[in-house]
Amino acid sequence: MTAALLICPATAIETIHTEQTGSLTIKSSYGGQPLTNVPFAVYRVADVSQYGSFTLLPQYTGSKAAVNQLTQDAAIDWRKAAQQLRTWTQNHAISADAQKNTDKNGTVTLSQLRAGLYLVVGSDTKSKGKTYCSAPFLVSVPELTENQTAWQYDVTANPKSEPEHTKQPEDKPKDDTPTKKPKKNLPDTGILQWPIPVLAGSGLALMLIGWKMKKNNRNK
Repeated sequence: MTAALLICPATAIETIHTEQTGSLTIKSSYGGQPLTNVPFAVYRVADVSQYGSFTLLPQYTGSKAAVNQLTQDAAIDWRKAAQQLRTWTQNHAISADAQKNTDKNGTVTLSQLRAGLYLVVGSDTKSKGKTYCSAPFLVSVPELTENQTAWQYDVTANPKSEPEHTKQPEDKPKDDTPTKKPKKNLPDTGILQWPIPVLAGSGLALMLIGWKMKKNNRNK
């Protein structure tokens, strides 16, 4: 989520009334369905000049967020700066300037906001058994209109909310133990093998005895 703001061209757009207050309307949804009762907190992190440039507030200067290098099309820079500022608020226990939950339509409006750059943080919320997460984002109050010809003080943001991904079960580790090949056994025919050589030996002995007896009879 990025805000449409640039350094104001002196010839085309009137200057910002820095003393004027504005509002921020946040519409939270996923897949066309509103996300209700989502807490959103806003932190005013920088002043804005009459020409649209930012100066970090003293409590945020240590974050090193390069807010004056942000342009309308640099979405990655906007996300990076928002994350830096979000981490800074957490590490230094900085309180939000305003906080409110979305209604049944997934909408929340924060009014009486001083002109400046705001960090918006949405808390995780559960809906129909799923947990939805909203990334922090930056928005300017006021911001340039779509045709970039004027400043609007009532700003609307549509943050991107995504369902939290459930952890996939890990694959079962492979068993690298080599599989032993089964020994090849002779087929079991039901016939005992050990009597064969015994019987063969006995037959040979009987033949020798018979041949000897026959020889002795001839010699008589």
